[in-house]
Amino acid sequence: MKYPIDKNYYISRKPELLKKFDEECQLWKPVIVKQYWEELAGGILWEARKEFESLIPQIPYIGGDANRRTETFIESVKYLAFYRAMKKHGKMAEETGRILYDALASRVDKIKQTTPPKGWEDRAKYFKERRKGAEESQERRYPGDYVYKFVPGDGKKFDYGYDYSDAPLSIFFIRRTPMSSCPFTATSTTPHVARGG
Repeated sequence: MKYPIDKNYYISRKPELLKKFDEECQLWKPVIVKQYWEELAGGILWEARKEFESLIPQIPYIGGDANRRTETFIESVKYLAFYRAMKKHGKMAEETGRILYDALASRVDKIKQTTPPKGWEDRAKYFKERRKGAEESQERRYPGDYVYKFVPGDGKKFDYGYDYSDAPLSIFFIRRTPMSSCPFTATSTTPHVARGG
């Protein structure tokens, strides 16, 4: 079965994507200011917004709203835009990773982590949906989509995880920037894991 590709999916949503990017910048700004200073923070974020806007048409269509990984991809492209802006201001990948980590950690801390994820109350249904997503990924419906397996946990060391065989985000990054930027894409998930997210 062939699945249609909406070539205008991201472009038609550009105003909304930029609005969300601006909201993300408000999370990054205090961390950048603390690390450097106000004027530099403004310059970096202005450059990052330009970078993100230029990357929007390049994001691969992987099912749009029907694919929960679409939001993951968009979020990561924001990080790439930020990295490119930081690089233009002479900053290293390690500095970028630290700022993103601290900003995400701050966001996670504001959320009461005692509150289970949405849908967690019915754990059987929650796991079933994630297994289904993993099974559907094996169909490789869209070029550039994630392909992964669901890994059930033991409820003690971890609840569940994913085993990726295709990680298109890494390819997207490598084609647009040096390898040095790739480590912080994984680092950016660490605050969620470390704080129970």
